[in-house]
Amino acid sequence: MKILITGATGFIGKRLAEKLSSAGHELYILVRRQSLEKAQRIFEDKKNIHFIIGDVSHNDVLDTVGGVETLPEDIEAVIHLAAIYDLEVSLSQAYANNVVGTQNMIYLVQRMKKVKFYHHISTYAVSGSFEGDFNENQLEPKIEFPDFYARTKMQAEYLVRNALLKETKVRIYRPGIIIGDSRTGEMDKVDGPYHFFRLFSQIAKIKHALPVNILPLCCYAKSTVPMLPVDVLVDWLFDMISHPTQEKLSCYHLVPDEKIFVTDFVTEALKGFDLNLKIVRVPLPGIYARIMPLLKIPKELLPYIRSKTSYNKSQLKKDFPHLKAPLFRDYLPIIVEKAKGMFS
Repeated sequence: MKILITGATGFIGKRLAEKLSSAGHELYILVRRQSLEKAQRIFEDKKNIHFIIGDVSHNDVLDTVGGVETLPEDIEAVIHLAAIYDLEVSLSQAYANNVVGTQNMIYLVQRMKKVKFYHHISTYAVSGSFEGDFNENQLEPKIEFPDFYARTKMQAEYLVRNALLKETKVRIYRPGIIIGDSRTGEMDKVDGPYHFFRLFSQIAKIKHALPVNILPLCCYAKSTVPMLPVDVLVDWLFDMISHPTQEKLSCYHLVPDEKIFVTDFVTEALKGFDLNLKIVRVPLPGIYARIMPLLKIPKELLPYIRSKTSYNKSQLKKDFPHLKAPLFRDYLPIIVEKAKGMFS
């Protein structure tokens, strides 16, 4: 299958592209001109990977002047992974990359004649401040969002759901919190839970001088973190892209069946850092939010650890019942051990 993919040099994208390439698919990777050398280094020696110069934030997407290769007419699938993921991103940056970029990709697919499937990578964060069971075809544009990343990803998904793509079938994927590789612990950036890992690493260095053995945590008793290791996510995406169902539009929550409570996750992570701290749940999120930046934790993380949302997986279970995530206690020691090296 010939596939056009955006965002292939990112944390998820490079792993997905490698897996698709190894399976024999012909990949056409959209890269910005300034990122071409990086992409060539990542995918060197892959003869079935080709580079297309372009930028999703540009109206025409493809750079028709001096491109490395031209896009063939018989592309069968498009995977749109490119997005700016940063909880502290400005509105203008988030909108240009996530909303305008998605709209431009839709325009491109509309001009392509043989695309059977358009695969759009969204995020569980499109649930915003929703409380309760959030289903896979639910979108609540009028609710509050904790940051511009979440809001613009919701807007992007809204565009995809309402795009006029004629014969092209649409698949939307909403990954949860993506962490390092469950087998190696490999992680590319400090993000999400890794902000807390960095804090725990610092506390571990002074643990004998701590005046108290408690860790204040501003969350609810049943707040969860829908974590998924990157290798599990890539395996799932590969399976779903390789064997799509035939519905016109389907959306999937890519989160574990297991409810990983924030308090349980932090408790287990503390053990990994050899910290015997008692978690004390505290109120006053406003005060907690002001303290978080002092600990080098973005205050934008607070709504996520105070979430009252659960993610329904009915469609995923119906179409791909064999996709299962490992239990977090089985892979967390590997993740933590690798994180120690990141912050040593």
